[in-house]
Amino acid sequence: LGYIYCSPSLDDISAFLINNLSCPSTRCQRSRIPMKTAQNNENDVSDQDLTTNSSENANYARMVVIFGRPGAGKTTIANRATSYLQDKCYLELDLDVCVPQWMRDNFGKGIYPTLQQRNAFAEEACIYVKNEVDRKNSQDYSEGKLIVLVSFSFVNTDLREIFRQAFPDAQWALVDTTNSEADQRIRHREGHFYTGAPAAAVNEKGNDRDNSEWEFASVSFEHTILPGTDSVEENAKRVSR
Repeated sequence: LGYIYCSPSLDDISAFLINNLSCPSTRCQRSRIPMKTAQNNENDVSDQDLTTNSSENANYARMVVIFGRPGAGKTTIANRATSYLQDKCYLELDLDVCVPQWMRDNFGKGIYPTLQQRNAFAEEACIYVKNEVDRKNSQDYSEGKLIVLVSFSFVNTDLREIFRQAFPDAQWALVDTTNSEADQRIRHREGHFYTGAPAAAVNEKGNDRDNSEWEFASVSFEHTILPGTDSVEENAKRVSR
């Protein structure tokens, strides 16, 4: 975290992280989005029709969050889905662009971000999405008509809860793959900062710690299933309907 003296408070550290994350298009305009602690709810998971309209207060027609294990094929599905939206106004956002370099480097070292770092990242990502939606609307005069596709792993419950609080009308679509399927895809892709969970995770001081944060958390809210065994084409059609 740089040079920090006199035992800084958690608020000071959080502010530092937020001001130094490198999510694009958000450095000039920042509006703080309240963060919400994840709650343990009973599983209430069911398939959902992605054609459902969004909230009346949103400045877009629909937002679909495509999430799942790293290597599940989320971005591939999102990219393909845009081919079915050519007659509509759409915006595709991959939140990997919001992952700062220091966090990418830590992933490579087997160091997973702390809860506080994840909170700061999630808040920054929410600001990025909001700003990109506003930018697209101002360019295309598409307010109220825009279809937004967001892809990101959202491995941890806390990340999901912050994003759901910022965009409560978003519809979530889980690319449902097994660990082995996702790991195989990770091994074959090139140029991505995430190369998989380490055999033994370490913290920032180099000590062993619980490896559970790397694991994809179960989903306890309503979402649509995109079967990982189905083709990219089939899942893209489901997202774009």
